[in-house]
Amino acid sequence: MGLQQALQVVRAWDFRGTADSRAAALLTLATSYVLRKLGLPGYNWIETGKVSLPPSLLWEGLGYASRQLQRFYHRIDPPLGQVQALEVKGHRYPLDGLPEQLAPSYAEWQAKKGFLRVLAGDTYIQFVRFERGRLYPYVESVLPLGVSGDPSSPHYQDQLPLYLERRCKPMTLDPAEIQAKYPVVLRLASPFAQQGL
Repeated sequence: MGLQQALQVVRAWDFRGTADSRAAALLTLATSYVLRKLGLPGYNWIETGKVSLPPSLLWEGLGYASRQLQRFYHRIDPPLGQVQALEVKGHRYPLDGLPEQLAPSYAEWQAKKGFLRVLAGDTYIQFVRFERGRLYPYVESVLPLGVSGDPSSPHYQDQLPLYLERRCKPMTLDPAEIQAKYPVVLRLASPFAQQGL
């Protein structure tokens, strides 16, 4: 598997980061290799135009990505959905998306495990629809994992299935509906407010 074959895969790319994309994993892995070699923190450095990427380093990155994918997937163009995943509590969940796209995924190659581990991406997602004659809007939302940062909480990853299916859950801003559904109200107070800061 030479660089010419890798170049053919790159040239055939449709600029999408969907799970079935056969070029996205190769390009993500090659780009992250180049950024790491240059000591750059992320993709936005490329967009500014202030960074010159040496062609030899781009070829080196493409060669590295090709070898890694060949090693773990026995081909240089596996679908992104086979290579990129969100890892939560030791389980991998295939996830599409690329940096700087709608529904982005920022991933880093895990050389020992042979996959692109998603480190960042969407956080809170919310859709709001306002309708005539309705006092409160219709709201849907989802968090990629859940509302808790505590891995032992049942809410740590309870929204993950919705996120992976690109679905949301309904929510309300209507105080009467909130009170009817959630009779327990916790009032959080800032220690700074108590000190008059």
